[in-house]
Amino acid sequence: MPLTRRTLTRLAEAVADQFSHAYISNLYFEFSVDASDPGDGPNKLTRSRELVRAIEAGHAEIATDEALVDLSNRVLDSEYARERHTALLASLAADGFEWGLDRLVPSMPLPAQPAPEVSALESDLDRPELRVAATHYRQAVDNFVDGNFEAANGQLRSFLEALFQALGVSAGAQTNVGADAAVVHLRRVGSLDEAESRLLRGLWAGAQDNGPHAGLTNEEEARFRLHTATAAARYLLRRRQ
Repeated sequence: MPLTRRTLTRLAEAVADQFSHAYISNLYFEFSVDASDPGDGPNKLTRSRELVRAIEAGHAEIATDEALVDLSNRVLDSEYARERHTALLASLAADGFEWGLDRLVPSMPLPAQPAPEVSALESDLDRPELRVAATHYRQAVDNFVDGNFEAANGQLRSFLEALFQALGVSAGAQTNVGADAAVVHLRRVGSLDEAESRLLRGLWAGAQDNGPHAGLTNEEEARFRLHTATAAARYLLRRRQ
């Protein structure tokens, strides 16, 4: 399962922070990407980025995804490292990984891994009428990765509101239509069936609580909301095509 660009950036930063130049040289050798090593002339962050890029490009002997998770395991191998690199852990959590007893493990079955869905949804939202929704979604993901779970929930609510309104208007609803009314309109014009309408209206109703107020949510709930909103939005946009 591919890791997102955000996670790869956090991983390179953590490698540079955690390891010496000598150890980074060993990593290039172990992952069979030593031909890509710029040497210890550049700073460690530059070398670490090149290491991650070389592995991502498929130059390692083992599968790319497996190699990148292996590198992440090495970085996060101690409790001290995990406390120091919370941004990497949070980004991995958004991609569908969590720390188990001694390594990263999938937080859900492989067919439902969210990282490809997040990237695909960002692509689906890349159209003028969905620009506001795309901005809120990006901020929701960024806040989740940064550990700002209440803010992530608040941005997800704004994302769903902007998405439902935009799709409702594109199907003939008034420009000031509310999110719930937009879903009702999509059902009325045949863009959704009754079960789909109920599901989306329930998702919208559930987005009204535990928003941007400190102490009202936690990582598990925020992850559930992010994954659910991502899957529902992708389905809705593909259903519309």
